Amino acid sequence: MPIEDLSAMLNQTPEELVRQADSHTRTVQAWLSSLAPAAARMDGIGVKATSTGLPIPLLNLVLGGSYPPGTADEIIASEIEAVKDFFAERSVPWYWWLSPGHCFPRLAQLLEQQGLILDHPL
Repeated sequence: MPIEDLSAMLNQTPEELVRQADSHTRTVQAWLSSLAPAAARMDGIGVKATSTGLPIPLLNLVLGGSYPPGTADEIIASEIEAVKDFFAERSVPWYWWLSPGHCFPRLAQLLEQQGLILDHPL
């Protein structure tokens, strides 16, 4: 179903639906990883990475990136490297998902500059 149809049916803007879906996905992921025996979380400046420790990429995630306005590219690049190190230490495959409504416009470009390959957004 196109988002415009869903928006009309639920009487909410497409932007609000995207925000709600992002929030729900983050909540479910945090809940899943909190139940795993080997669960871990990394809190950064603009990201929260959660990991079950299981070898399933969809259970080891970074969702979005909410950096404060004016955050320097160098700081974000450093955080991207910290996220990569976090998952490398856990030896699990993982995803960094960007929704159509993520908060930092250059994040996709910075991720690619740090060697990450982007999939289509959810």
